[in-house]
Amino acid sequence: CLREGKDEEAIREFSQAVELDNRMYRARFAKTMLSPLPHSPTPDDRLAYKAELMNTVSVNPDFAPAYVELAKFYVAQGDLNKALGLALKAERLEPWRSGYHLLAGEILLRLDRAADAATYASYVAGHYAGPDRDEAMELWNLVPIAKRPAEGPVQIEVGHDLSSAEGTVK
Repeated sequence: CLREGKDEEAIREFSQAVELDNRMYRARFAKTMLSPLPHSPTPDDRLAYKAELMNTVSVNPDFAPAYVELAKFYVAQGDLNKALGLALKAERLEPWRSGYHLLAGEILLRLDRAADAATYASYVAGHYAGPDRDEAMELWNLVPIAKRPAEGPVQIEVGHDLSSAEGTVK
């Protein structure tokens, strides 16, 4: 249902799965992420969202996506140290995901640990290609030059018939 864009039907299916077996952490997580809770600004909904994510990790403490969402929750709450711990947990659980490294790097930059953030950006830029590398270079460029390590990611030259742009697509 979800792949076919039938979100309401998918939510009902995920809800039924959790009712039948409350240990189905993927169904619980999907149900939570499809609900209005992740986008709600009200304090009660934010607490309910956190509680659902905590329920997910209590069922499966090795489910990295829930830690990522909890890290983003704590960034929004302004608790960057808690967010960093959760982002690093997700990174340890699934070290092949470039986005998890970048999340940790972005939090480090917000914590005024720019040199550490640059190290994360350089790592991702050196190990991944395409949009992952582009995001790493965006993080790298946010780090003040004085805080970057001497050896950074290798710059890719853009050919004369190509151009690049930065910004937000609307």
